[in-house]
Amino acid sequence: MSFKSRVIDVMGDSIDLTESHFSNALNIVEQAVWDVVSVLPAKMLLKHSVAPTAAAAYQLDGDERILFVERAVGADYFGCAEIGFEDSRRALDPDSIHLASNFTPVYWVMPDGVGGDIESAPAAGASNFLRIHSYKRQVAGTAANEFDWAGGGVGDSTPAKVPTEAHDAIIYLIASRLLTQQMSFMGIEEEDQEALQLTQASQAGIDGEFKTQIMKLRGEEATEK
Repeated sequence: MSFKSRVIDVMGDSIDLTESHFSNALNIVEQAVWDVVSVLPAKMLLKHSVAPTAAAAYQLDGDERILFVERAVGADYFGCAEIGFEDSRRALDPDSIHLASNFTPVYWVMPDGVGGDIESAPAAGASNFLRIHSYKRQVAGTAANEFDWAGGGVGDSTPAKVPTEAHDAIIYLIASRLLTQQMSFMGIEEEDQEALQLTQASQAGIDGEFKTQIMKLRGEEATEK
C-alpha cells in the first residue's frame, strides 16, 4: 500500500485529493516529513545520515539537520560539543579556560545567507578534518531519489533514510494538514457546517494520534490533559 493510500485511510474515503485545492499536496507531504524528522532524536537518524568530511569550514545547505560532528586526530575521532558562534572566540583563545583542545573539540554554526558554515576549534585541517553527520531534506515527487508518496514513479516509495517506526507519525501529520486544507475551502451553508464539524472532530483524533506517536519516538510518556 502506498503512503498516499495509508494517508487516505486515516483521513477517510470521502476526501478527494484530486480536487484543485489539493494542488499543493506534494509541498504538504514534503514539509510534514521534514517536520517529523526535525524532532526525532538524533540517534534514530544517525544510521541513516550522510557523513561528508571537511578540511575547512563546511557549508550547510538550507535544509540540513546536523546530528553529530567529530574531528579527526590521527586515526581517532573525537566528538565535538556544540557551542554558539558567539562563544567561539573563547574556544580559540589560548588564555581562556574555555580553550578547545584536540581531545575536547567544539563546533559552531556561523550564520550566513543560506544554511550557515560549520567551523570548529581547534580548526579543521587536512589531517584534522571534520566528519559531519547530517540529515538532508528529501524532495517529494516522482523522480529518482524523490519521495514518491503516491507510487507509480521511479522515486522512493517511503521517505528515504527515515526510520520505519516514524512512518505512522508522518502519515498522521500529512493527514491532519490535508484536512486543514480541506476545511479552508468548505462553504458556509448549513450542510457544509455539519461536514466541517465532522472534519474537525476527525482531525482532533488524528492530531491526538500524531502527538502520541511523537512522544513514543522521543521516549516521552503521554499524559492526560
